[in-house]
Amino acid sequence: MKHLEFFELLSSFNLIEPINKYLLSLIEKEIDERNDKEELLIFFSIFFGLIDDGNTCISLDKDTLKKKWKKKLDGKEVLYKENSDINVQGIQDIRTISNEIIDKVIDTISGTNLPKLIGKNRYFFAEDNYLYIKKYYDAKNIIINSIHRLFKTPTTNYKYKDYLASGSLPLTSGQISAIEKGVNSNLVITGGPGTGKTTSVVFLLVNLLERNINQFVYLIAPSGKASGRIKESVIAGLKFVDDKKIKPEVKHKIEEIEESTIHRLLHIDPNTSAFTRNHYYQFADNSIFIIDEASMIDVCLFASLLDAIPDKARVFILGDYNQLPSVENGAVFANLVDMDYLKKDYVVRLTEFVRFSKDSEVFKIADEINGDIPLTQKNWKSYIDFEIFDLPKDSKDKPVYFYQNPDEAAIEKEIISSIVLKWGEKFYKDLQAKCTDIDDESELPDIYAAVSNSTVLCAVNEGIRGTKQINNLIRNKFIDKSQLSSIRGYYPGELVIINKNNKELGLYNGNTGILVTFKDDETLYFMYEKTSKDIAISGKKKDEIFSLIVNNHTYMFYPLRMISETDFDLAYAITIHKSQGSDFNNILIILPTAEGHPLLTKQIVYTAITRSKGSAYILSNQDRLVEAQKNFEVRDTNIK
Repeated sequence: MKHLEFFELLSSFNLIEPINKYLLSLIEKEIDERNDKEELLIFFSIFFGLIDDGNTCISLDKDTLKKKWKKKLDGKEVLYKENSDINVQGIQDIRTISNEIIDKVIDTISGTNLPKLIGKNRYFFAEDNYLYIKKYYDAKNIIINSIHRLFKTPTTNYKYKDYLASGSLPLTSGQISAIEKGVNSNLVITGGPGTGKTTSVVFLLVNLLERNINQFVYLIAPSGKASGRIKESVIAGLKFVDDKKIKPEVKHKIEEIEESTIHRLLHIDPNTSAFTRNHYYQFADNSIFIIDEASMIDVCLFASLLDAIPDKARVFILGDYNQLPSVENGAVFANLVDMDYLKKDYVVRLTEFVRFSKDSEVFKIADEINGDIPLTQKNWKSYIDFEIFDLPKDSKDKPVYFYQNPDEAAIEKEIISSIVLKWGEKFYKDLQAKCTDIDDESELPDIYAAVSNSTVLCAVNEGIRGTKQINNLIRNKFIDKSQLSSIRGYYPGELVIINKNNKELGLYNGNTGILVTFKDDETLYFMYEKTSKDIAISGKKKDEIFSLIVNNHTYMFYPLRMISETDFDLAYAITIHKSQGSDFNNILIILPTAEGHPLLTKQIVYTAITRSKGSAYILSNQDRLVEAQKNFEVRDTNIK
């Protein structure tokens, strides 16, 4: 088979990204004279297919490579059998061809032959029996070198001061360890939701700024939504600090710290498309960097950020080791937590819950998912008995309810629809009325609460268990389309998520809000809460961008006509990947039903279940949860 035929076969099953066809053409020019050109180009197609899964390199050990590729093919076969009538015989053809090619090419390029083969090509690099995309190899080395220069034996031996307010919950042993270590050295801090990562950082900031208030402090995260949340968490953490023990100017400085996305902090030069902050133009030495939601940061962005941080800066990298890795390539945060150089002296693991009861079902199941002991049998209810239970607002129970999948595929669509409509009846029935012709600004917090009150979390976008169908199902049932809308058929009361950064408007991927109209104003607005201090508080303006402050919360309003229709989606249901960095009072998790589904992983289920700060409802089967528990997604990166 010719390499282009093989590429098209891979493409027909979404096993490779189209852009890789261009890269193959570049390789072809450099090896055009070789007799084994076609075999090599098929091999590189397999390589690109695995890079598309988030790896930054692949092993050139035959058995390891075959196993990794087989897992990808098995997962795709399950997907197509579940969601379409496509003949999957082509996947079996790919298996046969791939195994032959891997055996033949690995023998050909082993030893010193591979560096010679790719020596002229700026896109690849080979080292220690691994083949890399060159830009990922460079990023890996920048990260490793940066870690060694930023995390080193401290020259100071300060003792941390206790600034805890009287009557506050005591700091956990893990938080105290983080503060004790962090006053003298840079740290990687990992822990699940509610384990006090941000509170630890607040007390660290107080200690550090009390010694030198002239330091620059940067609160940063990979997305606008995540950076806003870290600022909210820092402000919330200040309430545990005793006003009598802290200098007023230190408290004021922490309150006034500006949050930022990593991209905005590094600043892209429009003329070169490169970051203006880099190894040659670093930040000031007297800087403190708080990097939150680090599990979401890909290898290239992580490298760019660390490269711009000077040797003498203070750095605290926060994240959850057990969450999903970044959407783009790499799994840097998990690599750092496991890095031999860091894990003894520079990694703090927070395991004690601060915000939640240790006995809550949500965190029991999260712990079980992350453990090695098989999940215990849960109290599964029939899908027919699906019911949403009311809990007191101050309840710390955080319960989880399990519902068994229907055994008959023929009725699955009907059952999913029934459950989703019950969910919608509970949370979205009266939402459109609240969001239409608003005439009392004091109602805005209650209206906006719908954004975080509930969500449906799906592993996939397509199919009867996917976000697209569920969003349309809820919208068609609970949105009265007789209402006039100002733009493109959208209506007040619809939940919307931004899916593309828009620097001009100050909107970023992951910003979630709700559509509203005001009395005597037909403009349909996208409303969402923003924490930045640099907002011009302009008051209500018809058909323009404006902001309103209610109860110390700043709500932004954008005429929907200003936002491209391709830049937002409905958000009654979102993927588990998009839910990272968010939490909700009530979540309905709909997991795949097919055995061997590629998105039944430990990280998927853990990330989903820990989005709940209230109740969680799981539609699955016991065996699917057990399968997910055993399937930990590992990416090849070689950051160690």
